Amino acid sequence: MLSLLREAADVKPRFLVRPNFRDLGTLLVLVSLSIACGGGQPASNQTTSPPPAVPLFASGGVNYGPFRDGQSPFTVCPTLGDIVSDVQGVLAQIAAEIRTYDVVNCQIGQNIIAAVTGSPLKLALGMWIGSDAAANESQMAELQTLVTTGLPSNVTSVVVGSEALLRGDVSLVQLVAYINQVRTIVPSKVPVTTAEPWYIWVGMDGRYPDLTSLVQAVDFLFVNIHPYWELTCADQATTSLFNELGAVTSMYPSVAVKISETGWPSDGETQGCAVPSLSNEQQFVQSFYCEAQKTGVDFYLFEATDEEWKSLPYPGVPAPLQEESHWGLYDSSRNPKLEATVFSCSL
Repeated sequence: MLSLLREAADVKPRFLVRPNFRDLGTLLVLVSLSIACGGGQPASNQTTSPPPAVPLFASGGVNYGPFRDGQSPFTVCPTLGDIVSDVQGVLAQIAAEIRTYDVVNCQIGQNIIAAVTGSPLKLALGMWIGSDAAANESQMAELQTLVTTGLPSNVTSVVVGSEALLRGDVSLVQLVAYINQVRTIVPSKVPVTTAEPWYIWVGMDGRYPDLTSLVQAVDFLFVNIHPYWELTCADQATTSLFNELGAVTSMYPSVAVKISETGWPSDGETQGCAVPSLSNEQQFVQSFYCEAQKTGVDFYLFEATDEEWKSLPYPGVPAPLQEESHWGLYDSSRNPKLEATVFSCSL
């Protein structure tokens, strides 16, 4: 699955062909669900700092992957203690809400729900939908278990897959069926959606010219917009992003739209005009955040912390791009990468 590439010619001529490696769930078909991770055990001698009264940006969210240095879906899983430490530490310091991608692998679904229960942090609970039908049903079964056990009130939505149509893992009919299946599992008050790039939602990909059935199946549109992968210069990225967001909102004026992913890498290879650097990450995040405050759009920045494993080689897996490990607002040791003024705006 890590070898899956975005075919630029089928989407938009200036798009970079890139591996879809950002999301943990891409690895599900490569990783045994019986991996010996110890994911349900708390870390020993785990200490955390109390969360601040108000996070850095209380009006938005952040995407969260729990893997620290030395951990990966192939080797060592994060413990419950690791995730609790993040929830009470860096995540509480960053945002009011987090979004995840998977409920099965490394017991992430169980552990993230345990960690946020009783916390003010809200959760958009992600589940992975890929090309393996059996793995998809495992996601459904685990979601059912989580619901039966009891979802905390701060679970604000369930996200059924990320870019499943873009990758061609499932058909439009299949994705709608999975969304409808989730609706039979979760309480009716919990909104359900799926995430796709903006150009999928507006029909620029010829495989899906009419997404009426999908739009009708979800409670709001979850839209990934990454100017970096579109070879856009950092100083033009925010303008480009909001133009593309406008294309989605214009097509669906009566449907709520949220940005499910956007960000900028601090290191890696230059892609056209898009240069990964700490200064460009700072520039884009601040520019985007301040414009989001003006417009009132709901968003989830990509991502909370750098994840080392995303750029490491593994047997049988094509080498990923180095920038995959450098999208975090914090580094992998949970140290802030950006200046404290990044979320200061003159509105």
